[in-house]
Amino acid sequence: MKKKTLLIVLLIIIITISLVIVKSKFLQTPQKPQKTSVTMLNPTESMTKSEHALTEAAKKSPKDPERYYILGTFYLNHNRLDDAIKAFKDAIAINDKHGPSLENLGLAYYKKKDYDKALTYLKRALEVIPNTATLHNTLGGIYRTKKMYPEALNAHKKAIELQPDYYEAYYNIALLYQDMKSPEESNAWKKYIELASKIHSEAQYVEFAKKNLNKLK
Repeated sequence: MKKKTLLIVLLIIIITISLVIVKSKFLQTPQKPQKTSVTMLNPTESMTKSEHALTEAAKKSPKDPERYYILGTFYLNHNRLDDAIKAFKDAIAINDKHGPSLENLGLAYYKKKDYDKALTYLKRALEVIPNTATLHNTLGGIYRTKKMYPEALNAHKKAIELQPDYYEAYYNIALLYQDMKSPEESNAWKKYIELASKIHSEAQYVEFAKKNLNKLK
């Protein structure tokens, strides 16, 4: 009986030592860190990759004007006007009645201050997409620059008719009335402020509008 008890005790001791050794090895073995496949890009790298993707998409669909329109819009949004103009011209070379490309081509020339070419393409766009508020608003801006005030006013009012909450058009109308020394300037600033006050990106323009409105009081 004593021998049996002794064997059991020895067996328990051996098992305990074995568990300690195993546990010790587990704790001393560092785990491999998880690998990540995510690579953070800086803004320039991200833009380059986006440009490359859009360019490749256009090349793969050479008969689809929409692809070149999207590429042109990307360039326009990054103020790369010459690249935008080329892309929009590629779009209308495929379809000369592609309204959005005609409109944005006019806008690109407007930003380059080539107002005659801007008008040419915007008028072509007007034949295809006549009920586009942004198109009429851009036309109004060009007419104002050329001091064609009645045409400018009609264009901006048409933009508002098509889109009643179009605060940019009210802003442009206020500037137009300012040029014309019209008493309607005050109402235009008030309407713009009412529509744009809660829009964060318009904050500095709202302040400008308020200053102009105060000058009229």
